[in-house]
Amino acid sequence: MIYPSTFQLAQQVAAGEVDIGMGLYHSAQPVIASGAPLGLRFLDPTPVNTLYGAVVSKGGNPEGAQVLLAWLSTLEGAKAYEAAIGRGNPLIKGTETNERLGTHKMVEYSFAEAATIEKLDAELTQMLMAAEKKR
Repeated sequence: MIYPSTFQLAQQVAAGEVDIGMGLYHSAQPVIASGAPLGLRFLDPTPVNTLYGAVVSKGGNPEGAQVLLAWLSTLEGAKAYEAAIGRGNPLIKGTETNERLGTHKMVEYSFAEAATIEKLDAELTQMLMAAEKKR
C-alpha cells in the first residue's frame, strides 16, 4: 500500500492493516505515544535529514531568533523540540533519537545529490508498485 503520508502509514501499521511500513521515525511517534503496539527498526546506514533553521534579517527580532536557534542546538533545546514534535536531532547525544540510533551509521544526501535522491525514490516507488500488483 502506498499512502500520501507516512503518518497515515504508521496508523495503518499500528492498526494491523499493514504488516510493515517504511517511513519516517517521527511519523510513528504519535501512535507509539498513544500506546499502539508498534515497533521501530533503523536501517544501517540510516538516512537522515538535517533540521534547518533560518533567521530573517528584516524580522521583528532577529537577535531573539538567533538565540532560539542556538538553544535548539543544545541538549536542552533538542530535547524540548523532540518532546514537542517527535522529531529529534540524531546528532545530539542524549536525545531519544540519538540513543535509539545507537551505533548505526547515518548518511545524508546533499542538495547537490538531488538527482540521485530522485532516481532512488523512483526506483523504490517502482519496486513498491510491483509488489502491490502481486498482492
